Amino acid sequence: MFACGIVGHTLSIYVFTRRSLYSNPCARYFLASAMIGMTVVVISVPLRLLQGAYNIDVFVRSAAACGILTWILNSIKALPSWVIVLACADRFFCSSQSATIRAWSSIRVVIPAISLTIVIVGLTYIHVVFYTRLSAAPSCGYLPGTYTIFLGIFNLFLFSTGPPIGMLTFGLLTIRNIRRSVKRVVPNSNLSQTQNEIRQRQKATDRQLIQMMIAQCIFYTLTSTPNSVYFVYSSAINEVIDQMGITCE
Repeated sequence: MFACGIVGHTLSIYVFTRRSLYSNPCARYFLASAMIGMTVVVISVPLRLLQGAYNIDVFVRSAAACGILTWILNSIKALPSWVIVLACADRFFCSSQSATIRAWSSIRVVIPAISLTIVIVGLTYIHVVFYTRLSAAPSCGYLPGTYTIFLGIFNLFLFSTGPPIGMLTFGLLTIRNIRRSVKRVVPNSNLSQTQNEIRQRQKATDRQLIQMMIAQCIFYTLTSTPNSVYFVYSSAINEVIDQMGITCE
């Protein structure tokens, strides 16, 4: 997994740093997503490997380390998908008929947009710092009970379903803009052969865009949702078991 992640993100970074793509704002977002994904692999996988294989857990050094490291890992895991949403938004801005909206598709916007996204995602996960605890094992975990269920539902919406909805929304808006631009170029019903070819190419492009968006949404949903659903389910089951134990006592 570690090797595949490193190779995949390295290839993505290589592609999006090519001169022909580097000046494209949409490619910059994909580059940022790949770089953040590389960070996730480089930080998260070795930490989990040390925990599982060598019984070395940096999370249990202190309560502060437990909370802060858990917060950082949760935040950076959610970032790549939201940066892809920014790339989809850039497509929408670029295809808009309004010059004001098209101005948002710019290299100058990329860094502020990514920085703002990092801050927002970090702030939305800040509660993790205050609801992680060191157990007697010792181990670092979330506060059992209601918060664990809340965190599962929170991840389900913010991490699993939010990004695909954003990708799909901006993607459909982009296709709508493209279709409007084609209608503006070819307003008459009596189309020449050249115009028919343009229309056919546009339809093919629309189909490819739709297929790409559907593939992105399905892939991301299938790979992220099961973990969140299982987290909610296991937390709810543990809560029920705890309540039954208290009742029996």
